Amino acid sequence: MNVTGTTNAVGHWLFSGLYNDERKSLAANKANYRAFTPPVLVIWGREDSTTPLAQGEEIASLFPHAELAVLDGVNHIPQVERPHDVVRLIANFLRRIFPG
Repeated sequence: MNVTGTTNAVGHWLFSGLYNDERKSLAANKANYRAFTPPVLVIWGREDSTTPLAQGEEIASLFPHAELAVLDGVNHIPQVERPHDVVRLIANFLRRIFPG
């Protein structure tokens, strides 16, 4: 499974933050999110008290091809609190990206 350009885009994005000065990270400048064109699924807990839903909405709005999935009754760690729902969301997202 590969969306043309995804590997390079993700690699460049991660490399900029993991192996360089974090101030040079692509994630540090909100304008860079628009240039990240692969599909993005943002999964957020509606009751997240660490990073409120408004932050998830903002993050999703920065990417040109993002989808925000909000899980009711979930706090900060959806993959631990509702792993089956997270797997379902990711599987459905991938099916839409890679039909057939």
